[in-house]
Amino acid sequence: MTLEDELRQALAERFLSPAEAAQLGRTDDLFERLDSVQVLRLVAHIEKKYRVQVEDHEIGQLATLDQTLALLKRKRTSFT
Repeated sequence: MTLEDELRQALAERFLSPAEAAQLGRTDDLFERLDSVQVLRLVAHIEKKYRVQVEDHEIGQLATLDQTLALLKRKRTSFT
């Protein structure tokens, strides 16, 4: 399973319907679909699952799937 697939699965299980998660474009704005509490839960999920720390100033970089994937890839490679 790819990182993108994992993120889509998490969105479908926790925040969006499976159909919404499947139709979500990589550049669609997640913040239009999630409320502030859901965004914080998404951050908590990402931090726990991928063992990274998302700083407050980085939360805006989770606005789209593309941005979230890029942030995770940067953070994961910075530890290797």
